[in-house]
Amino acid sequence: MNNNNKLTLNDNTVKLGGVNLDKNNFDIPKKYQVNFAKARFSKDGNKAILQALDAGTALVLEQAGVDLSQLKPITIEVYGGLDELQDYKDEEKEAVIECTNPQVRLLWDMGMSSWRGVKLVTDKITLSKGE
Repeated sequence: MNNNNKLTLNDNTVKLGGVNLDKNNFDIPKKYQVNFAKARFSKDGNKAILQALDAGTALVLEQAGVDLSQLKPITIEVYGGLDELQDYKDEEKEAVIECTNPQVRLLWDMGMSSWRGVKLVTDKITLSKGE
């Protein structure tokens, strides 16, 4: 990358998974419902991977009696506050969270060995007020 954070067209070192996509092209929820019991941590311990649902949509569907397990989750990678997230996992906590300045990136599907969909990446999450 050059010094104004733009990619150059002849840069063959660009890693697609590290390129932020334009957030304005996505409908990004403000709050997410997360079951921390399902959180995973990378082998090197530098990130947590959460599976989340749009909290607003989940609430409406839950009240209508819809089985939420049929919804496709949103993948969120978190790079900060990992000790706290491990505590939430140990407690099997379910909570509504907010992401601090989430970025949208391509999602690598290891099983298919290809890019499939997108994920959110954030340095920090907070528990939503009232949780």
